Amino acid sequence: MELKVTAAQDASFLHDEEVGHCEGPGLIFIDADKFIDRLDGAIMGCYQFLGKKLTFSACQYLCFEGFLETLAQHVLNASVKDVRQDPHTYIDKPFFELIFFDYAGAIGHKTSQKLADDFRQYKKEIWKKILKGTTVENFLKNGRAIYLADWDCQYKLWQDAFDFAAQRGFVVFEYKKGE
Repeated sequence: MELKVTAAQDASFLHDEEVGHCEGPGLIFIDADKFIDRLDGAIMGCYQFLGKKLTFSACQYLCFEGFLETLAQHVLNASVKDVRQDPHTYIDKPFFELIFFDYAGAIGHKTSQKLADDFRQYKKEIWKKILKGTTVENFLKNGRAIYLADWDCQYKLWQDAFDFAAQRGFVVFEYKKGE
């Protein structure tokens, strides 16, 4: 399964009818079934995006879990499992809203701003920890250079997504079944 991520600016609420009544260019249904608080005061319903939009694949489920695991380990000194099993310990920590997330629905503009700030603030610290003890030889061995380049690309996409959504928008998550 692939996790499709869409970040968009300048969301305008249209109506609260069901998903089938929210189709067309620039329209998206924001579902807040489980985590209404992460919508930052917005309500569930159909929204039109009037600003810029960024869509990307957060790769396959296991790849995305690995990305989150790296964030959790290098910033929180914990595992994703630790964060999800004991959310009250981590609720005010960097990246919590993304690590604790269930990969469905959306994240609103205020939470997106907080996450964008986390991505900006912790990038150098994470890279120092990832590269600690790395030699040129083991960096080039076993595809590690490719992995790190991909990880950096994913990191940049997430930062951009939350920067976009911080401008009165959302980051929307949707699972797509692979072919």
